[in-house]
Amino acid sequence: MVIAVEGVSDKLVLETISRRLDRDLAAEGTRIQAIGGAHAIRRFVAELGSDAAVRGLCDENEQHLFRRVLDTVFVCVPDLEGELIRAIGLERVLEIVDTDAFAKMRRQPAHRETPITQIQKRLFPWQLVGAVVMSISGAVLFYAQPVLYWGKGFYWIKMLVLLPLAMLNLLVFHYTTYRSVAEWDTAPNPPPAAKLAGVLSIVLWVGVLAFGRLLAYDWWTIVETGLKGN
Repeated sequence: MVIAVEGVSDKLVLETISRRLDRDLAAEGTRIQAIGGAHAIRRFVAELGSDAAVRGLCDENEQHLFRRVLDTVFVCVPDLEGELIRAIGLERVLEIVDTDAFAKMRRQPAHRETPITQIQKRLFPWQLVGAVVMSISGAVLFYAQPVLYWGKGFYWIKMLVLLPLAMLNLLVFHYTTYRSVAEWDTAPNPPPAAKLAGVLSIVLWVGVLAFGRLLAYDWWTIVETGLKGN
């Protein structure tokens, strides 16, 4: 039997709970499979074939997509996270959460006088690592299914619009505004150009993440690849 869930996090939660309950899913003939979003359920079931026994677990808002394809659907109200909080209780959630970390976050304004160059020096190695990991993982994902991504409108918006604009914003900031950082390194407020670059960076990179996430859905296919299973 296959239990189809929306994402990898759902799969990990169910597998962890199974281990805590001493359930051997493999021995029971059960496999939990993340399908990459509720809209992929029809294609997932079609690819398995009519002989496969498939059950579904989804969020409340996505149940209509699962029920169109599957006879047996377990619905989380409103989602799996909500079910877990109700199951273990709010007090236990607060025990698990690192409240000290939140306290440190609330104290961050105390560091507003830290020079921009010092902050950049601390963050740059992590920025570099993040860029390398993102590039490698993106290349691997594209290599796995190049034809599928080729036909997605969201992919081209991400690659031809959002990513180039994000890189252009970075280059413009570093070769113009950041050159005068000595003048506003310890100022209470950075110049408007620096604020604008920061806002654009947040908006563009959030857009890159959002459009990358939307690739899991069949909402905007501009080129039919012939790989659909439904």
